[in-house]
Amino acid sequence: MSEVEGMDALSQEDRPFGQGISLWGNMPAVDILCLDRNEGRTGSSDRNIAFVASGDLRNVVRTVNGLSEDYTGRTRILMNDHDGFVTIRNVMLFLILGQIPDKRRAVDIAVHFWYSAFLPADYEAEIFAIVDGLCASWSGGTVHIRLTETTKLSCDISPGCYELLKMCRDSVYTCDHAAHEIEKIRFAPSRVDYLHKEFYPLSPSHRLSFFHFRKSGILLPCAAPTERFTSPNRFLFLPSGDWILSDGSNPLEAWDIPTFTEVGAAHGARSEDLYGCLYFYLTEELVKFATRLTRIKLDIAVHNEDAIQLAASLPPGARFDRVDVSNIMDRSYVGIKPLVHAWGPRLSDSPHAALLGYFMNWRVFDDEAAAPSRNGYKRLLDRLLSENKVPPVREAATVYMEGPTAVYDNAHAFERYLKCEGMDACLATAGLRRRRTHRMTPHRLNAPLAGSPHDLPHFASAEDWYLNAYVGGALWTERFVEIERIH
Repeated sequence: MSEVEGMDALSQEDRPFGQGISLWGNMPAVDILCLDRNEGRTGSSDRNIAFVASGDLRNVVRTVNGLSEDYTGRTRILMNDHDGFVTIRNVMLFLILGQIPDKRRAVDIAVHFWYSAFLPADYEAEIFAIVDGLCASWSGGTVHIRLTETTKLSCDISPGCYELLKMCRDSVYTCDHAAHEIEKIRFAPSRVDYLHKEFYPLSPSHRLSFFHFRKSGILLPCAAPTERFTSPNRFLFLPSGDWILSDGSNPLEAWDIPTFTEVGAAHGARSEDLYGCLYFYLTEELVKFATRLTRIKLDIAVHNEDAIQLAASLPPGARFDRVDVSNIMDRSYVGIKPLVHAWGPRLSDSPHAALLGYFMNWRVFDDEAAAPSRNGYKRLLDRLLSENKVPPVREAATVYMEGPTAVYDNAHAFERYLKCEGMDACLATAGLRRRRTHRMTPHRLNAPLAGSPHDLPHFASAEDWYLNAYVGGALWTERFVEIERIH
């Protein structure tokens, strides 16, 4: 089950335009081990973690990069997604980073494979060689690959995934067709109002940055040459040549914007060049990740199953220190009770073991309380203006933004929603409970990690507010839960 918005719960006019398959995360990456607040950063204890509805690779990257340099234990990572495209792209990213000898080149190929609609021809050739090797090694069962001297990869994925790999490799649409397809989706006349609403609150330089990426489809600094990018990235298009993602899909949403703009500045990129900053940040993160693949003992198992069926198919003794279920606890997807019954028993006996999930679409079922009313919105906006948290040049744009929802306390409404869903009763039956003090993620984006459910998101400055509330794609009604055993 890939990480997507609740399509079934949205009205037709609010649905994204295009295929709508979610290949890029729409929430900032999370380290689900967060060892500082749990087992401790150092030591030799082994860790077992599961990403049961993984979406893309970002949480795995953040979690592995969060391990200390002197960590000597073995980390076993189970990674699963029901969507075939999501699965094959994650497998390919592991292979690119692990099998291409020149790690700097491997990282650059990985960045563009992940986020760019076009690739240099020599990058495409290396990617196709990896596809050929993977398909040749499959004989109907699990494929075991020695990724590096310390990292093993096993792929227990469906025959349909291998067929999809071959179909993408063998597709014949042209670069011109791919460019037309992106133009058709990202600049559709029927979506011009949505495009204007997205651009309106941005500073002029950020509008240019957004436009440049939408138009070019290539994740690079704005002034970087793109003449070499002459091949479509055939893993961002259907084999027929149709663009996979929705018109609003944006890689900025998957990473912490203030952090990657700081990293970009250290590489000489200006904060106005958002995608250039993200390029340098991802390069740093993937260099670190690729290095960890060669130094830390990792066993990575990739699956392509329904999350509930996967839990039932694991060996009876399989237990995990962390289980990340993403947003499939939402009523729009699997729901609370099936996930608790399937994955709650899979938590280890460690006092630090926890299941992490978040709710994106609960506001659809309790919209009057999840977000401020019209009058409440105006009061919150007036308050933000008085606190100089809304830059004056952008005041008029706030009518289009979710920003004021960030300073609205919806904890009581969320509790009411969870009670209606029967969460606490379900957890108690399973010998589980919600953590009131979180150790991996805050209750809400940008709120204090160890704060209460009522704590509001914190923004250090007007610029921090702008980057999060205007440039970022959060709804600010998203809420996280951490679940642990009752000891």
